[in-house]
Amino acid sequence: MADRHQSTTSTQLPASVLWLARAAWGIILLVTIVVPIASVNLRYEILFERAIAFDLASIGIAPAFYATWLQVFAFVPLVLFTLTGTVLAVRRSDDWMALFTAGTLLLLALETSNFPQALNTANPAFAPLVAVISSLGVGMATILLYIFPNGRAVPRWTRWIVAFYIVWSVLVRPLTFGTPFYITDWPLALFFLWSLVFVGGGVAAQIHRYATAQSDTVRQQFRWTMVGVVIAGGGFVLLQLILVLFPVLTEPGPTALLWGMVDYSLYILMILPLPITLGIAIIRYRLWDLDIVINRGLVYGSLTGMLVVLMIGTVVFIQSIFQTLNMGQSALIAVAVSAGLFGLVFQPTRRFLQRQVDQRFYDIQVDYQREMREQKRPPALASISAPTHSLGEFSDMQLIGRGGMAEVYRAQHPTLNRPVAIKILPAHLADKKDFRVRFEREAKMIAQLKHPNIVHVYDYGEHDSIYYMVMEFIDGHELSDILQETPLTVDEMLPIIEDVTAALDYAHSQGVVHRDVKPSNIMLEQQGIGSMQSTRAVLMDFGIARIVDRRTQITMTGMIGTFDYMAPEQISESSAVDRRADVYALGVMCYEILTGRVPFKANNPGTVLLSHMTKPAPNPREQVSSVPEGVASTIIRAMAKNPDHRYDSAGAFYEDLLRGAAMLTAAD
Repeated sequence: MADRHQSTTSTQLPASVLWLARAAWGIILLVTIVVPIASVNLRYEILFERAIAFDLASIGIAPAFYATWLQVFAFVPLVLFTLTGTVLAVRRSDDWMALFTAGTLLLLALETSNFPQALNTANPAFAPLVAVISSLGVGMATILLYIFPNGRAVPRWTRWIVAFYIVWSVLVRPLTFGTPFYITDWPLALFFLWSLVFVGGGVAAQIHRYATAQSDTVRQQFRWTMVGVVIAGGGFVLLQLILVLFPVLTEPGPTALLWGMVDYSLYILMILPLPITLGIAIIRYRLWDLDIVINRGLVYGSLTGMLVVLMIGTVVFIQSIFQTLNMGQSALIAVAVSAGLFGLVFQPTRRFLQRQVDQRFYDIQVDYQREMREQKRPPALASISAPTHSLGEFSDMQLIGRGGMAEVYRAQHPTLNRPVAIKILPAHLADKKDFRVRFEREAKMIAQLKHPNIVHVYDYGEHDSIYYMVMEFIDGHELSDILQETPLTVDEMLPIIEDVTAALDYAHSQGVVHRDVKPSNIMLEQQGIGSMQSTRAVLMDFGIARIVDRRTQITMTGMIGTFDYMAPEQISESSAVDRRADVYALGVMCYEILTGRVPFKANNPGTVLLSHMTKPAPNPREQVSSVPEGVASTIIRAMAKNPDHRYDSAGAFYEDLLRGAAMLTAAD
């Protein structure tokens, strides 16, 4: 079966024409560098003289400022497009689609800069070169809309549009350059209609490609492409529409020249995202970070707008008061007050906007910002209880672990005559009635789970206001401690996963969903001696991990789970998850066991949650090439976003892991 994350169309160049394509790219790069250098002074002089001729100084704009401003705005996209195109061509020099896109970026930037036109104005002998640059730049950009990303025109009938536009760009448009029939001399309404038909048709073709795509990668490439195209194309159409609606802006004079300056500046700003989004879509570097970009853009874009309005409003309000009272130094005080107000409301406003965007756009119901604040906050002295040395019939208790949710002691059971682990609810949580009720209910449920790979709960109760669970003592190491030293091989992983999946299948059959499967909740205990020695994996922390809800101050490992291992449905509605959430966490854990890292790693918990919600599961073979393909595909399926696309049980997941490993053995 074809990998649904890969494109089925190859754009790799055969060796026979590879040198020709690279040579063509080199010529385009050379022209892109030489033409601006040769015409930079000419363009400045033309702009300066134009400003004088149209008396731009009469509306307060100096000719030197006008010329310098437009020169800067010409160089910015030229540099950005050239750098992006060069990176694209170097990294994918054997891919004709990458070379075509890189060439399009360079020619489009050169055409937009107007440096070729300045060269033609100074010396009409350059007219053929300018005609070719202009025609190919716009033509290749339009054609790119129809064939991106795999080089095929979709739907099939659009190939006739592509063929027409090739003829138009190569023959018709260059031959009309400098005549009254050249496209830029058309009536504005006709030019606008032409652009709307062909550019709009290209956008429609991309939408059709997205709707019919079977590959997640193609869909994500489309989304990245459309971000740049919509901003650039939409801005272009909008600016043309303004000229159609307000023809006075085209009448010769300082107003038209001023609008031309504004129009050009806005257009340049609107096309700047295009090379970046196209480059990401082609190279596929950080291809799946789009939702993170959009998420942060929505938050900080809204935040900037709100705070700018607040600052301007504050300054205007304070200045009006000072003017009414005839007091001086109003501007300085107004700015100081607005800056102070800005600093006061920045973080609360940012947190509010982030929460709204997460909930309403991405269905992230986990308040990870609160989790982060609680983590950074030092624990109150009252929440740190003194070690307990005795508890009822248990004495000489030794503290072996302490966390935000529990303290764990080792003690000798007086009747069983064996070491036990006693987990005690911290005093600051035991004071909460709701927490105590949940603790008791969960303790009863876990005590009913009898399985060799689930930690046994012997007893639970309360003694002198201390709430406790008496559990089996596991004399071993956490799986997470082992993974900190080195990843495991498939053969080393399989016995561990066999035990864990057996434990989960049993728990699921009893109606219990763990919701916090991770290496630190799995203990490995050595059993037997000599050649009979084996390792038993024991699943820990049922109950405690499920007794904390969002109203408590417990972080990360509460009822919602641990961020690095959370299934998408756990993020959007933690109370409605079923056994398949544990299957997802199993997939994440197996990825970590084999690679030594979790699949979605980031410093910000919000980025991790967004990745779980939107990014496809990465292939562990990209980190460790020795992982068998069958094992890798099994792990990827376990981490499917839709629970219906995962394995229905932990046991089914383990069986496919075995089959994937057996394929490698058979191949050997």
